[in-house]
Amino acid sequence: MEFQIPLHFEDLTRSAAGSWRVRPTPQRESPSDDLLQLVQQDPTAIVSSSSGPSPQFTAVFTLITNYSSLTKSNRVALADIVDSLPDQVSASDASHVKTAAFLIAGLAVTASAVTPVCKYWEKTGREAVLEAISGLLSSDSIPTKFGPTDLDQLCSLVVRTILQVLEQPSAAKDKNARTVLARSLATALTLDPRQSLPAITALLHALNRHEHLPGPMADMLFKMTEEKSALVQFVSEFVREISRLPSDDLARDVTAARGCSAFISELSERMPQVFRSNLALVLSQLDCDSYTMRNGVVHVIGTLIRAAPNPDDPLLDVLMERSHRDIHAYTRSKALQVWILLAEARVIPNRLFPVLADMAASRLDDRTAAVRKYATQLLGALLRNNPFGPGLQKSHFEAKLEEIRSLAPIAEQDTKVTSKVPENSPEDVSSEVSGIDKENSPANDSASECTNVDNLLEDDERTAEEDNGEKNGAEDSEMALKIKYYSWALAFIQAVETGLETTFNMLRSKSITDVSEAVSFSVTAVQFQLEAASGRAVRKMLPLVLARENNIRKAAVNAYIRLLAPDGFETIDDKESAMGVAGGLAALGIGATTGELACMEALMTAFFASPDTSKLMSPSVIAVLWDIFAGKVPGASLEQRRSACILVGMVAADLPDSLQNRVQILQSIGLTDPSFARWSCVALCKLPPGSDRDGRLSQQLAEIVKTSKDLSTVEQGVNAIYVLSSEPESVVGSVIRELAQTLHREPATVPVKELSRFLQVVGHVAVKELVRIESLVSEVRRCIASQARGDGNHEEEDQANAEADKALQLAEKELVSPASLLGRYGKLARKIASDRSAPPELQASSVLCMAKLMCVQESFCENNLRLLFSILNSAEEPLVRSNAVTALGDLAFRFPNMVEPWNSHIYAALQDKNETVRKNTLMALTHLILNDMVKVKGQIVGLAICILDENGRIADLARLFFHELARKSANAIYNILPDTISCMSHMEDLKSDDFKTVVAFLVGLMDKEKHADGMVEKLCHRFRTNESVRENRDLAYCISQLNISERGVKKMNDNFKSYSTAICDVTVYEYILQAVNKGNKAGPNGQPSQAFEELTAKINVLRPAVAQVEENEDKDADVESENYSETTTRSRRSSRRPSSNRAPKALEQEVNGDEDGASETTMGAEDESVSRESSDGQRRRSVKAGKAGKVDIESDEESASEGGEQEDEASPKPFRSEAPSSQRRAKRRVIVEDEEEDEEDEEEEDDDEMSLGSDGSESDGEESVTGETTPRRSSRRSARLSGISGDDALSNNEGADLEEEESDREAESSDGSSNDYEDCL
Repeated sequence: MEFQIPLHFEDLTRSAAGSWRVRPTPQRESPSDDLLQLVQQDPTAIVSSSSGPSPQFTAVFTLITNYSSLTKSNRVALADIVDSLPDQVSASDASHVKTAAFLIAGLAVTASAVTPVCKYWEKTGREAVLEAISGLLSSDSIPTKFGPTDLDQLCSLVVRTILQVLEQPSAAKDKNARTVLARSLATALTLDPRQSLPAITALLHALNRHEHLPGPMADMLFKMTEEKSALVQFVSEFVREISRLPSDDLARDVTAARGCSAFISELSERMPQVFRSNLALVLSQLDCDSYTMRNGVVHVIGTLIRAAPNPDDPLLDVLMERSHRDIHAYTRSKALQVWILLAEARVIPNRLFPVLADMAASRLDDRTAAVRKYATQLLGALLRNNPFGPGLQKSHFEAKLEEIRSLAPIAEQDTKVTSKVPENSPEDVSSEVSGIDKENSPANDSASECTNVDNLLEDDERTAEEDNGEKNGAEDSEMALKIKYYSWALAFIQAVETGLETTFNMLRSKSITDVSEAVSFSVTAVQFQLEAASGRAVRKMLPLVLARENNIRKAAVNAYIRLLAPDGFETIDDKESAMGVAGGLAALGIGATTGELACMEALMTAFFASPDTSKLMSPSVIAVLWDIFAGKVPGASLEQRRSACILVGMVAADLPDSLQNRVQILQSIGLTDPSFARWSCVALCKLPPGSDRDGRLSQQLAEIVKTSKDLSTVEQGVNAIYVLSSEPESVVGSVIRELAQTLHREPATVPVKELSRFLQVVGHVAVKELVRIESLVSEVRRCIASQARGDGNHEEEDQANAEADKALQLAEKELVSPASLLGRYGKLARKIASDRSAPPELQASSVLCMAKLMCVQESFCENNLRLLFSILNSAEEPLVRSNAVTALGDLAFRFPNMVEPWNSHIYAALQDKNETVRKNTLMALTHLILNDMVKVKGQIVGLAICILDENGRIADLARLFFHELARKSANAIYNILPDTISCMSHMEDLKSDDFKTVVAFLVGLMDKEKHADGMVEKLCHRFRTNESVRENRDLAYCISQLNISERGVKKMNDNFKSYSTAICDVTVYEYILQAVNKGNKAGPNGQPSQAFEELTAKINVLRPAVAQVEENEDKDADVESENYSETTTRSRRSSRRPSSNRAPKALEQEVNGDEDGASETTMGAEDESVSRESSDGQRRRSVKAGKAGKVDIESDEESASEGGEQEDEASPKPFRSEAPSSQRRAKRRVIVEDEEEDEEDEEEEDDDEMSLGSDGSESDGEESVTGETTPRRSSRRSARLSGISGDDALSNNEGADLEEEESDREAESSDGSSNDYEDCL
C-alpha cells in the first residue's frame, strides 16, 4: 500500500480505508527510550515498508507526537534520526520520499510549536531539520520519477510546513531558518508550478492573521527570488493579489490591513522593481478606507522614488497630494516622513524645495501633533540638505538675483542666435556651462588642407560667425539657469521663514513634542544664518529654560549648547573656541529685558548643574568674559562689555571664587564707570555677607548712591551695601543725611533728579531695613527653637516667640515714626505724591517711596492707602499711574486683607489708555492671582479682554496668565467661564468676532471631557435669563465650541426646555446643531446614542419655525441685535410676550410635552407681574459678600423707573460691564441681612453721589478716596457689584477725620513750590 500524505500530521491516526493508519504506542507501555532503541536498531525500516506502517515508523510517529514530554537527550536523538532519513531513502521511490518528508515536516512543525522553546532546537535542531527537507527536495530524480499526484502531495506538504514554521515568532526571527525555508519554497514551486495559487492564498491568509510575519515573509520571498530568479513573477502575482483586496474588508479587519501594509513596505525596500511593474494596482489602494493600507502605499511610493530618482517622476505629485489632502492625520504624517527620507537621501529635485517648504510650513498649523512634529522635522531636513548653500541670507540672494537680471537685457541685445533654455535643475548649471564651453572650442582646420586661399578665408569667416552664435546661446542658457536658481532659493527662504514664524508660536504650545521640535528647528535655522531667525530664535527660546517640564528645559539647554559650541567640548579650552562661546553669551545679553536676564541667569545655573554641561563654562571661557569686561579684547563694544559684566555676576552665583579673585576689577572699572556701575553692584551682591571688613568697598558704594543719576543703580548700590557691610545702618544713614544736607543748601531751586534720588534712597532703605530686621528676628527664633528642643521647655519657647513678635512690631513702627530718620520724610513723599503740579519723574519717585514706607508698617499703610488709589485713578502722567499700580501689587502681598476691598480699582486700571499701565496692571494681577493672594471672581473678565489688546506683548501676557491658571488648577477655567461669558455678552462695545476669539481661547483651555459636559449644562440654564437675541447667540456659540461627549448630549436633551425658544433663531439653531453633531459618538454597535436621536428629533420639529423666522426676519432687527442698541422700558416689557423668534404655541407644546410651555409663551398682560416675579425668583442666587450680607440677583424696577443713578463721568469706575437699560432687571443688587439697615439705605438713595476724585468738594455724605462724596447706599452697591462688601469698603474711614484730611490736602496742593518741600525737609 503506497503512502499518501494526509493534510494534517495527526490525521494519520484516523485515516480511511486504503491509506496508512497508525496507532501510537502509549508511553506507559513503551517508554521513549525503548522506542528510540527500537528505531536505532534498524533505521532503514522507517520508510522501507510498502504494505503499511512499520513498527519503526510507528515508534518515530509516537515520539514526534509526544515531543513536548521528551527529555533533552531524547529530543536530540530523535532529531538525529529524522535528519538522517534523506540518506535512508531512495529518491526514485515516491512512497519512501513522501514518508520521509512527512516525518521531517511533522517534527519541524511540532518542535517549533513547543513552548518554552528548547535551546537545542533554537540553536541547531530547527536548521538541521529544515535542511533535511531542502535536501530531500533537491534530488534530481524527483521531477522524472514522481507522478503529478505524488508531486502535488510532496510540494503541498512543503508549502504548508513552511507557513506553519513561520507562524512561530521564534522561527520567523531566525535568519538562517528563513534562508532554508526560502530555498525549500523556491524548490517546491519550481517542481510543481501548480502550487503557486495555493501558496499565494496560504501566504495571504497567514499574513492577515499574524502581525509578526510581514518582515520575515518579505525577506523570505526576496531570498527565494535570489535562489530562483524566475519566481519574481510569483512575487509579482502575490503583490497584485494584495492590491486587489476589497477596501471594505481592509477597513473592517485592522490586523489584515496592518499586516498587508507592513508587508508591502518591507518588500518594496528589497524588490522595488516588482512594485514599479504593478504600480497602477498598488496606487489604487490610495482610495482604500483603511488609513493603514494607505500608509503602506505611501511608503512604497517613497521607496520607488529613492530607488530610481527622476525629477519628472509623477509619483512626486502623488506623494505631495497625500501630504496635503489625505483626510487622516496618520497618512499625512506618514507622507511627511517619506519626504524626510527623500530629503536625507538627496533625491528631491531642486524645483520642489520651495514647494515642499511651503507645504511643510502650512502643515505646522495642522490640528494633529504628529503632523506638526514631522512637518517641523521636514523643514529641518530641507535646510540641512538644501542645494543653495550653508548660508541662506535673504539679502544676499536678492542682491545676486538683481545683479543677474540687470545683466540679462545686455545679453539679449548681444545675442544673434536665440536658443531655447533647457529645463534643467540648478545643480546642472555648472555642467551645462562647461559642456557648452567644450562644444565652442575653436575649429582645428589646418591651412595646409586648403588649396584655395579665398575658400580658406570664407570658411574662417563662417566658422567665426557660428562660434559667436553658439557662445551667445550658451551665455543666455547660463543666465536663465542662474535666474531660475536664485529665484528658487529666494522662494525656499521665504517659505522657511514663514514656517519659522509658526514655529515661534509652537514654542508656547502645551505639547512637549511641539516645543521640542520647534527648538530643534530654530537651532537649525540659526545655524543656516536665516535672517528671520538670527537673534529672534535665540531669545524666543530663553523662557523655556524656566519651563516646568524637565524635557523642555533639557531641550532648551541643549539647544544653547549646540549654538554656543557646535564643535563639542573637546576644543572648548582653545582660545578661539573660548572666544566664540564668550562672544555668543555676550551677544545674547545685549539688549536683553529684565525677564530675559532672569532666563539667562537660569540658563547659567543649568550649565553648572550637570558635569557634562559645566564643561561649556570652562575657566578659559570665564577668563575671556572678564577680559571682555575689562576691555582687553580688541574691538569689544560698550554693549558687549556691559553684557560681559552681567554674565560674570551670573557666573559668580555658582562659582563665587571666580568673583572673589577679581573684585579689584569691579572696583577699578565697574564702580567707576556709570555704564557698568549698576551691574557691578549686582555682581558684588553675590559675594558672601560681610565681605567688606575694612569698609572701603562700602564707602565706594555709598559714593555711587550719592552721585548716580540712574535710580536703578542707586537701588543696587543700597542692596550691595546691605550685603557687604557689617554695619549697613550707619553707612546708609550717613548717605541719607548727606543727601538731605545737599538739598538744604539751595532750598529755592531743588533739582528734580536730586530730590527723586533722595526719595528713592529713603524708600529702598526702609524696605531693606525691614528685611534685615525680619531676618534677625527669624535667626533669634531658630536659636530659641533649637534651645527649646534641647531643654524640652516649650512654654519658654512660646513666650520668647511672643516677645520676638512684639519686638518686630515695635521695630516696624519705629522705622516709619516721625521721630526716625526714615519716618520724618514720609510726609514729604506723601505731599509730593498728592501734588498734581509736581514733575512726573518726581511724583513717580515719591509714589514709590510712599508705597515702600507703607510696606513697612500696617497703620501707615492704612492711613495712606486711599491716597494711593486716588493717585492711581486721577494721575495724568502714565509713569505715575504705572508706579502706583506696581506699588499696589506689592502692598497686596504685604497686607492682602487691607487691599482686598479696593481690588476693583486695580482691575479698572486694565482699561487705562496707556500701554505701560495696562501691562503693569496685568502683571501685578497675574502674580496676585497665581499666588492665591487675590481670589478669582467675575472681574477676571478684564483679564480675558486683554487677549484682544492691540499691544502684542499685553495679549501674550494675558494668554500666558490663563495658561498658567489652567495648569495650576484644573477647575479654574471651568469656574470662571460662565460669568465671563455673561459679562462679555453685556459689553456694548465688544464686537462679535472679538467675543468669539476670547471664548474660543478660554474653551480651548478646558481639555477634560467632564468639564465640557458640565459646562454645557450650566450654559443651557443661562438661556432662561437671557433677554436679547445677542445673548442667546453668544451662549449658543460657546456651546458649539465645547467638545462634549455622549453625556453632554444627554444633558442638552434633558435641558432642552431651557433653549427651546431661543433655538428658533437661525444662528442659535446652527450653533446648537453643530454642538450636537460634535457629541455624536457612535456606540458599541456603531449606532448613535439614544440621547442624540431624541435631541435631533426635537430640533427637527422646530426646523419649520426656524425657516419661517428666517424668512420673516427684518434686517434692521439684525443690525440692532449685533450693535447692542439700547431698548426702552416698553420694549423690555414687550420682550416678555411671544416674539417673532419664538416657536408657535403648537410647536412648543409638542416639543416640551407639557402645558406649562404653552401657557408661558401665551402669557397675557394680566399675568405679567406674576411671571416676572416667578422668573426673578428662579434667577435669584446668593453668594457670600464679606461679613455683612448676601449678593443676590433680582429685578431693580424701582431704580429703572426713577431713571437710575447718574454717575460722574470724571470719576473712575471699577472694571465691570453694565447691562443696557433693557437688561437692568437682572442687575446685581445687595440685600443686607439686617432689614432695618436695608431700609435706612433705601432712604439715603437720593443723597449726593460719591466718586473717586481729588477736588475736595464738601458734602453731607461720606468722603471718597479723592474727596468727592456719595451716599452710603450707592457706595455699598458699587462695591458689592465688584464682589466687595460695603461695610468692609467703608471700614477704611472709621476713626479718621476725613474732612480735616481733605482740607489739609487741598491746602498742600494749592502751593506746589519747593519751599513747602523745604519745610518738610
